[in-house]
Amino acid sequence: MNAAEKIERRRPRLAIRLVAVLMLTGLGLAILWPSLRDAKRRVLLDATLRELELGLERHRGLEGTLPSDPLLPASELIWLLRQSGALEAAPINPYTGARYGEDPFELDQIWYSPNESGETWTLEALSEDGERVVTSRRSSTGE
Repeated sequence: MNAAEKIERRRPRLAIRLVAVLMLTGLGLAILWPSLRDAKRRVLLDATLRELELGLERHRGLEGTLPSDPLLPASELIWLLRQSGALEAAPINPYTGARYGEDPFELDQIWYSPNESGETWTLEALSEDGERVVTSRRSSTGE
């Protein structure tokens, strides 16, 4: 058996191995993809909440008080913070991937509410199925 015949006999086995590796890689990606997508959304949600927290603290510093509206969706809170100069740019909506204000049909599942005395505030984010994901409470005195 010469070298050319040996190569010809190996080609089918190599192709089968290559197909098997590609199938296993595809299966692994199919299994991991949803968790990677959820992790990305969670990172975006954390970053958006942090931007809103900083904007609220800046607003308190500029205006001397927190926004007093009893319940604001994030889109309205962002508009208010941008008007006061406490927020330079609108953060990314973690549910749509676009900046707040760019999408006329944006899904707004982050809500701001201060307590009655205005000493603390809550940012609450909801998952797509309506469960509470993140709650952030801060004292208006910075404590």
